[in-house]
Amino acid sequence: MIIEVLKFGFFYGCFIGLVAIGFALIYNILHIVDFAHTDRLVVSGYVYLTSLKYVNHFTAGVFAIISAILLAIFSEIFLYRRIRRLNPRLLILTTFGLSIIIQNILAIIYSDNLNEYPFIEQTVANTSLYYRELIIVPLILIICSLLYYWLNKSKSGISIRACISNYEKSLSLGIQVNKLFILIFIFSGIIAGFGGIYLSMGYGLTPYSGFKIMILAFSSCLVAGIDNLYGSVLIGVCCGILLSLFEVLFNSLTAELFTLLIFLITLFIAPNGVFGKKLRII
Repeated sequence: MIIEVLKFGFFYGCFIGLVAIGFALIYNILHIVDFAHTDRLVVSGYVYLTSLKYVNHFTAGVFAIISAILLAIFSEIFLYRRIRRLNPRLLILTTFGLSIIIQNILAIIYSDNLNEYPFIEQTVANTSLYYRELIIVPLILIICSLLYYWLNKSKSGISIRACISNYEKSLSLGIQVNKLFILIFIFSGIIAGFGGIYLSMGYGLTPYSGFKIMILAFSSCLVAGIDNLYGSVLIGVCCGILLSLFEVLFNSLTAELFTLLIFLITLFIAPNGVFGKKLRII
């Protein structure tokens, strides 16, 4: 039984880590918590489940990822960019307001009922592993590898790192910051798209699913170090395993309570995060 518990916790933690990368990526540029990130994830999940009624899995997945990317670009161009020009301090309220709007729109369209994956998942031969579980680990490795290459080898990635290091100086050097922001949100939209597909297949969806995921993923970012992309994945995995172990002993709410308490104690011991500056991208 313990093997099953650890397996469930590991793959759920990988999912949390995947979402945490998106949080850390946006925070590194805007220095805010984008509360709407996980709601874009939920939107992509609903698009995936709805599309399955009319198209195959691959096409539905493409639709889901595109929807998350378009919503991310819309958020940046028509909301966040305008608020940054007026008063950057209002950005966090803007992201929170957008999160509530998305949740309410989804509740109106789909109601509060749990929407579940319409097909019976198949396990890999002679194992208890689902195909979606085998996909998420390589997916995270690919995303982290692409991020590392992009941020360290490409011209746009180096410009992004310059913005992270010194935003004002980057502007004075003529770096086109707005275009870089678009690239960041496109990448976060891709992450949200894959996360929404995984969430809809494994756990089902409600309009408010994003809130719980947001708490766990952002907590993982804090414990790893908020400006740490890769450490967030590792702490996300630990978060999933802790939740799974505590759920065996208690109920799900108590499991979340104890997991977050452990994270809080960790932050008291290491306020800058477990990994400090060792895994920083700059």
